[in-house]
Amino acid sequence: MRILFLYRMPNAHFTGYLQGAKLSRVYASSDILLFPSTTETFGNVVLEALYSGAPAVVSDIDGCREIVEKSGGGIVAKAGNVYQFYHGCKQLVENRWLYEKFRTKSLEYVKKRTWPRINASVITEYQQMAKDRVGQKEKDRFTTTNEKLELGSPLTVQ
Repeated sequence: MRILFLYRMPNAHFTGYLQGAKLSRVYASSDILLFPSTTETFGNVVLEALYSGAPAVVSDIDGCREIVEKSGGGIVAKAGNVYQFYHGCKQLVENRWLYEKFRTKSLEYVKKRTWPRINASVITEYQQMAKDRVGQKEKDRFTTTNEKLELGSPLTVQ
């Protein structure tokens, strides 16, 4: 896949793995994130690009797809389909209106993705799961008692 991208996009820079200050500089100077990964589950790479105002072209697998769809900050391509990834990048390069639309939507989306909001959301989910679990235990206990009564067990109800 990389060779085909290099051939079709000779002015693109394919950096490979980066970290720290170098990664921050690359994000800050990027116009587009081309991210064909099929193994990234959380989508942190995509979020970091969106924070920098770079629309993303991602695969239709897991977290990356979800982030791009929720944010409206890019294009989702079929995993492994080089043409769709290439065409997605080409659209962003050639259509300034589309590029700016995705850029604006991505920046609006990431403003809502602060650590306090993320943590509050996680806590709310855990609280709901605990509440559901307690409710399920009560339901299970009630159902078990009723089933015993229906089966004619010697259990008496007062």
